[in-house]
Amino acid sequence: MLSILNKIKLEIIEDIKNTQSLWDENPSNDYYHSEIYGLERALSRIKREESKELNALDEWATNEMKKEINNDTNKYTKRV
Repeated sequence: MLSILNKIKLEIIEDIKNTQSLWDENPSNDYYHSEIYGLERALSRIKREESKELNALDEWATNEMKKEINNDTNKYTKRV
């Protein structure tokens, strides 16, 4: 999931750069401004979703570590 989001993010960044170049060549065309704005909004949305996925992954890893620590503690307690 994260690799897909990263790929899309990189493609949008490239699209923004290309559109900015086109706008530099033709500054009177307001269409480019709107397109860049839309791409930047899409990029922002992807970054938020990426952050949610990273937070969920971090929460899962934390829970797994707690389980492992708890299991190790129980094993040690049973031996003593």
